[in-house]
Amino acid sequence: MRLALRILAWILILLGLAPVMLAAAAAAIATQNGCTLHEGFPVACIIGGQDWGPTLHAMGLLVWVGIVTSPLLLVGLPVHLGLWVAGRGARR
Repeated sequence: MRLALRILAWILILLGLAPVMLAAAAAAIATQNGCTLHEGFPVACIIGGQDWGPTLHAMGLLVWVGIVTSPLLLVGLPVHLGLWVAGRGARR
């Protein structure tokens, strides 16, 4: 039971963080390649001879999905922390 809760907590944490992490990755990729990334419209970003602007734009917009998935994070973190504290107390 405890393992199932721990796995569920990790899944909730990852689902809560995934959109924000993808948006941060898009910003990092755009910055490293000298491209502009904003929410208004896709800007051409040529990487390796291909235009990655629309893909980076879509990834950047995922930060708004983080508003929807942040409650998953707010549930997963306390569950994981509680299991961790309970596990530490049981070892002593």
